[in-house]
Amino acid sequence: MTGKKVKFIGAAQGWGTGQSGTQHGPAAFSEFLGEKGATGIKFEEILSPETEAPEGPKQHQAALPYVTKLNRQLCEATFQVIRNREFPVVFGGDHSIAVGTWSGIIPAFRLQKHFGLIWIDAHLDANTPETAAEGKWGGHLHGQSLAALLGHGEEELVGLLPEELKKALPIKLDPQHVFIIGARSCDPGETRLLEKLGVRIYHIDEVNQRGFESCFKESLSEIRKNTKGYGLSIDLDAFDPEDAPAVGTPEENGIRAEKVIECMHHVNGDPRLVGLEVVEYCPQNDSPDRQTAALALSLINAIVR
Repeated sequence: MTGKKVKFIGAAQGWGTGQSGTQHGPAAFSEFLGEKGATGIKFEEILSPETEAPEGPKQHQAALPYVTKLNRQLCEATFQVIRNREFPVVFGGDHSIAVGTWSGIIPAFRLQKHFGLIWIDAHLDANTPETAAEGKWGGHLHGQSLAALLGHGEEELVGLLPEELKKALPIKLDPQHVFIIGARSCDPGETRLLEKLGVRIYHIDEVNQRGFESCFKESLSEIRKNTKGYGLSIDLDAFDPEDAPAVGTPEENGIRAEKVIECMHHVNGDPRLVGLEVVEYCPQNDSPDRQTAALALSLINAIVR
């Protein structure tokens, strides 16, 4: 990797999704690591809301305080990891935790407008409260996290920052440095927003036609030319359900896991890569041999080991 100590943080968030189970992801993955005897990977803390997410759909306004609170905890945690000159790996939990992950990392480097993010996901996660009703997943906060990082959506999430940096710019990401790979379930409102902002989206048809590696390398090339640091946000539902059955919101026709893992040598050892998050592990849906957990472990090892 970069020679830095890797700090593993679990974010047991389930309030951001309409499918219960992702809140158990970090604990189940930690148990899997122990069973496999995985050395060098150990959660030093697992953050969670005070109240566990109930079964069934979580209404937007009911979920917002819990999502915000955990994201604030996570924001402070990743901020401190960077201050300690360590490399954060955040494991979720639903994708609403991205607000906390990157709201701590980016300001810690003072990288607003100079930070790149590669978002590997079946979804765009760029709805706002105004467009939520138009989409399949937009009514849940895990479908709004990227929009918040780009400065659109709930004020509590858009303005989330570490306590000591309250005067920093609330917009964490410049849209020209954001690249989404693997999208195949896109709502009308979020598509309009991202196209207006100029975010580069590699829809699954383009990924299948060109190959994942081509799209990934192109994103990296642009980021390395135009930013001072970057991160990876990987939603396990980006992968085909045959490879990753245990996700909160599975979508057919996904990226094959082998192709993605093979490409991670392009970022392993790159000092400009400053953070990683892996989200949406839903352990109750995993196969008996923990196929999805094993995929997540292979992915993390390919990037940080």
